[in-house]
Amino acid sequence: MAVSGVGEAKIISDFLSTCLDEEDKMNSSAYRELLYRESWWPQLKPDDFDAIKDRLKILIEDTERHIQILTELQEKYVNKPPSK
Repeated sequence: MAVSGVGEAKIISDFLSTCLDEEDKMNSSAYRELLYRESWWPQLKPDDFDAIKDRLKILIEDTERHIQILTELQEKYVNKPPSK
């Protein structure tokens, strides 16, 4: 089922685009930047840094799934002509 009206489609399209932008920012800026050892204080123990990286990788994978889901929603409900 596609969105029925042009106004509704615009609102949903804008919302999904905003969500995609935010997910992309978190994935590319915040999470990935923290994967670098240089982003942390020098006294951080190697084992602690490895544990942090493992958790960050989970967040990155989750964010990539969120992006995939949001893209699928756009394709299915927004980028499709309204059904009659």
